Amino acid sequence: MKPLGKIEPTHEQRQLFATPHPMNRVIRGAAGSGKTTVALLMLRLAIAFHKSNRLRNRQESRPIKAMVFTFNTTLSSYVRQLAQDIGKDIDIEVQTLAKYCRNRYPHIEKMTLVHNIEDSNFSIPDTYGLDLTYLYSEVDYILGRFPEDELSLYLDAVRVGRGAAPRVERSLREKILNDVVRPYQAYKKANNLVDWNDINQYPAGHLEDKYDIIIADETQDFSANELRTVVSMLHSESHGTFVIDTVQKIYNRGFTWREVGLEIRPQNSFRLEKNYRNTFEIARLGYQLLKGIGIDADGTVPNYDSCTVSGDLPKLVSGLYNQQVDFAIEFIKTKVDLSNETVCFLAKSQKTQGYLKARLRNSGIIFANLTKSSEWPEINTNVVLSTMHSAKGLEFDHVILLGLSDEFLRYDEDIESDSYLNICKLLTVSITRAKRSVLLGYKSGDKPKVLSLIDRDAYEYLEL
Repeated sequence: MKPLGKIEPTHEQRQLFATPHPMNRVIRGAAGSGKTTVALLMLRLAIAFHKSNRLRNRQESRPIKAMVFTFNTTLSSYVRQLAQDIGKDIDIEVQTLAKYCRNRYPHIEKMTLVHNIEDSNFSIPDTYGLDLTYLYSEVDYILGRFPEDELSLYLDAVRVGRGAAPRVERSLREKILNDVVRPYQAYKKANNLVDWNDINQYPAGHLEDKYDIIIADETQDFSANELRTVVSMLHSESHGTFVIDTVQKIYNRGFTWREVGLEIRPQNSFRLEKNYRNTFEIARLGYQLLKGIGIDADGTVPNYDSCTVSGDLPKLVSGLYNQQVDFAIEFIKTKVDLSNETVCFLAKSQKTQGYLKARLRNSGIIFANLTKSSEWPEINTNVVLSTMHSAKGLEFDHVILLGLSDEFLRYDEDIESDSYLNICKLLTVSITRAKRSVLLGYKSGDKPKVLSLIDRDAYEYLEL
């Protein structure tokens, strides 16, 4: 299993390298358009610029500091090898922003780390008519978007990154802020607790770490405070590259470039639209789930008409879970060249993959786990297991999702709700990881509602 091969820019991508001088760049692009590839090529360009600049100023001994931030650990391990190959004699750090911030938070070893308010023992006195899960996510949204000393901005802010339903008017925001958020902040301090929102915004106001080059990948899932931390690490002669596609945003977060400290203009904003990864059929399947979803300026709808390769229709199979696994294993053994092709089994949660792992072992198929792996697996296999969330930013020849159900793909009927948007985007992201084929499986008679959004001629249906 190789993370990435040698990369060369296409004609469309070369347009981004016309101006090598330091500035902050935003790269927008659909799934499969080569955003990560371009970002890493931008790393190469920036290194060459800073080397030349140091040579011209007789500062060759001054090290070039470069950082590649990824959103999750799996993606970090995916790009690390290639980034280091590009840099060679340059000290390039590749890690998640969360790990970077945690390593710099003072006395973290003496504190109790909780993921967020839901993970703490804080008791919410009143949900104000909101679903408790939604209220948890709203608190997380507030603490991720607004600096700790500016939480009152929430009261009148445009709700960037949240669905239109349910409506959260100013009077309700005041109750959430005063009766939940502020007491929760006090609760953490009184009980020596810290959560990721505390950790991820700490460097912006307390540290002076500066880098010559920063690449931030998959920034649509960064919170505003996380991006403020990244921006605080840039200096006047830095190359900053921010890669984004809000169509692939799978967490309830949001920001504007201006509020995190970046001025984005046409000359430092680029969009990649051509799909270089998927077949026409796979890209079209992914597009089906996005119909009716509003796309903002930082999102790019998958352009399946730009695909130059055609292939088999994605397969949708129904049957018992063991039958779905039988079908997938037979497909791998008879249709996949494992010496050259990669296969990824995706699931909503690792907890549901126990039976699949046992069946793969019994069938003699060697596999590796990718989820939360800090290093790309060295094991000699081209079959991997991951979760739908951890797969963002990756690509494989074949993607298989089995055991799909409304239980795991649950969403509100309102197409403006956060849950509807998130499920549609999450499934689209999963499907568009595939270069050659997609296999989706569900239990007979229990077809997930979200799959009904797909036109019947976009897939081949098989009843097991």
